[in-house]
Amino acid sequence: MYVLAATEPGKMYLGAIRQNNRSTTESPEVHFFTESVAIFPYFDAYNRFEVVIFEKGKEISLETFMEKYKDSYLHLVRINASERFFPQ
Repeated sequence: MYVLAATEPGKMYLGAIRQNNRSTTESPEVHFFTESVAIFPYFDAYNRFEVVIFEKGKEISLETFMEKYKDSYLHLVRINASERFFPQ
């Protein structure tokens, strides 16, 4: 996220998460995403890196996100963030 915030400012990301805890009855060829998130990486007025993550409509910390999905696959889609996005 740090590199993306530095190289592509003004972007946000929609993330689709595929967890690796599939059931044994599931076909190995079938892959599906189990969760989704919205991620806003940015640098604040003091050039400190920040990231805001929303999961199921609630903000979670980057640390919580990384711990919860540490063994999962994350597919990101980049979109332009609104100029009205002013994180506090």
